[in-house]
Amino acid sequence: MTAEVEQRMTDLVPMTSIDDASQHEGTVRYPNVLLFVEGVVSISLQLLVIRQLVPFVGSSINVTSIVITVFLAALAAGYWTGGRSVSPGRATTRCLVWLCLGIPVLFSHPFISLFFSAAYGLQLPPLIVTAVYCVICLGPVVYLFGQFVVLLVNFKTGVGAASRAGDTFYVSTIGNVVGGLLTTLVIMYYFGVAVALACMTGLMCLGVWISGLERLKKIATILAALGIAGMGIADEYLSFLRTTAYANYYVAEDNDARFLVVNGQNASRTDGRGVGHGYVEWMEDRLEKLSDHNRPLQVLVLGAGGFTLGRGRTLNADWRFVDVDAHLPVIADQFLEVSVEPGVFESADARAWLTHTKAKYDVVVVDVFSHRTSVPDHLLTHQFFELVRARLEPGGRLLMNVIVRDAPSKFARGFENTVRYVFSDCEITRLDSSTPFHNRLFECQSSVWDGYRTVYSDHNTRGLVDGSER
Repeated sequence: MTAEVEQRMTDLVPMTSIDDASQHEGTVRYPNVLLFVEGVVSISLQLLVIRQLVPFVGSSINVTSIVITVFLAALAAGYWTGGRSVSPGRATTRCLVWLCLGIPVLFSHPFISLFFSAAYGLQLPPLIVTAVYCVICLGPVVYLFGQFVVLLVNFKTGVGAASRAGDTFYVSTIGNVVGGLLTTLVIMYYFGVAVALACMTGLMCLGVWISGLERLKKIATILAALGIAGMGIADEYLSFLRTTAYANYYVAEDNDARFLVVNGQNASRTDGRGVGHGYVEWMEDRLEKLSDHNRPLQVLVLGAGGFTLGRGRTLNADWRFVDVDAHLPVIADQFLEVSVEPGVFESADARAWLTHTKAKYDVVVVDVFSHRTSVPDHLLTHQFFELVRARLEPGGRLLMNVIVRDAPSKFARGFENTVRYVFSDCEITRLDSSTPFHNRLFECQSSVWDGYRTVYSDHNTRGLVDGSER
């Protein structure tokens, strides 16, 4: 008899919640639709934040770790409080309204740019600023998502709490899968970041429309949210040549020269004479010296930029460009204002491409470090440079540009140590600038001595044996 009473009390909990919701905010009629929307938007939000932070702090594993950690902590807190709500209907509607209005504001490029500009004005380290932004902006939104999911358990049918909870998280996770695929592979890729944010806002507006909120409040909330999202699209259209899943691009002009700015960094320069940035001219000087009129120089360029390398010189060379962003040829056409014929272009990650090719080159140009904040970690290691060396012909050259601070730094020293760990013969040239940073240019030649790392010590008398060879 006791077990029967307990079962009846358990079955009455969702009905009581529905009655409460009906009384205050209206019944939640389509919980599965709301759960699917939550799943799509929550995972999309995580991916979008990581992408939006790239122009300001790069895409390192440290940044990703901070975003994911804050996301999961806020989600856990939302689960905990959502399960203790005494008015699920009202709380569900409140979550929808705040999510609908907060998402298009807090994760738009203008807001993030303003936030990071103010923080950098206070001389705060990039990772600290990232953590603060995630805690202040991302955390509260994800907290609401956590509450939202648990609140909707109250409106699911099923025998027992386990059945309702399992069905709830099943639908939400299906939404995660769909959102994870659509956001980066389709929406950001073809339509840009602002449109992806607007799509997320639109889905939350759908949630508000089918919620129990009174009609006037629904309309006001939806119009406000869509208006903010629309301003974000307009800002992106006016501010950038194009945004992709990897970068923001726009063209600046100064003194008869055009500059392709990538994630806030002046990446490529062109003018009527074909003169590029100083480091590009330096590389072209080296290529001219290496070129052979009897045979085309085989040149591999990792990091295509604006396809300005080689445009100012008459070089007998076959070019192959590799860049992770497939949209670069179209962007370069608009930047150079002519149709680009760069040779062969392939869209791929530089390291993955080197792993799968067996072709050999006379020169490999590495220009993937042109942004001081967005340095790909997996392209900094000695394993990467060993891949580069393996794709060089005997005596082939590595030409590389990296931006470092003027003051001595662990990064500059560690990077040089890494390159010299693989290439024994390297010449380093410094190009000064008016900023606290400068270009450090490497010219390394493949040699039989590459990888020879013997060090003599008091406990190793090999030096006596080696010395007898003189």
